[in-house]
Amino acid sequence: CEAGPAGRISLNWRALLLPLPLLEHLCWHELCHLRHMNHSQAYRAELTRYSPDWPGCEKALDRAWRNLPWWALPGEDPAQGDS
Repeated sequence: CEAGPAGRISLNWRALLLPLPLLEHLCWHELCHLRHMNHSQAYRAELTRYSPDWPGCEKALDRAWRNLPWWALPGEDPAQGDS
C-alpha cells in the first residue's frame, strides 16, 4: 500500500482480508500520505484527526499482516511443493 503521485493511493489486494476497522484505518493512513509523504509529526497529527486510535491500529495491522492465511502470503504456494 502506498500513496503515489497525482493524488492516487494503491492498496494491495490483501487489504481486503483485513477486518473493516483496520481497512478503514489503512485507507486513512494512505490518504494522509497525500498531504504528508512521510511519517512526520504533521502527518501523525493529520492521521489523528481521522483515525484517533492510530497507534493501536498500526499494531493491529502488523499482527494482521503476520497472520494472513498461507494462501495469501507473498511468494510461492506451499501446497505446490517442489514441482
